[in-house]
Amino acid sequence: MGVIGYFEGTDPLVLANLSITGHSTMPLGNGFDNYGKYVGHITRDDNISVVVGYFHKVLPTHEMEMTVKDVLWTCIKLKIPILLICGREHYGRAKELLGDLAENIRLTAPDRTEEAIIDMIGS
Repeated sequence: MGVIGYFEGTDPLVLANLSITGHSTMPLGNGFDNYGKYVGHITRDDNISVVVGYFHKVLPTHEMEMTVKDVLWTCIKLKIPILLICGREHYGRAKELLGDLAENIRLTAPDRTEEAIIDMIGS
């Protein structure tokens, strides 16, 4: 089974449940939160099946000279599926903020995170 890469704040119960069913997890950082392995440094050898986290973890502040694409570039390059968590009522605006990346990133509500991960990794 592959590894579930996750940003800080991802529901620990979801991660625990997935671990119990045989999935490994790897904490990931966005480059400015000093959490886990920097997402820009992941490689195929990390065997990551999906990257999951709350939407704000990939959204740089207005002062930063980077974009969501910059944060997630390695995932995009390695074709690692990305799952971002936000309220259902914000899906439209989230897709606007993602721009051309929206078609490659799946959004889910917090209460559907575990189900969405399982759906994406196929087990």
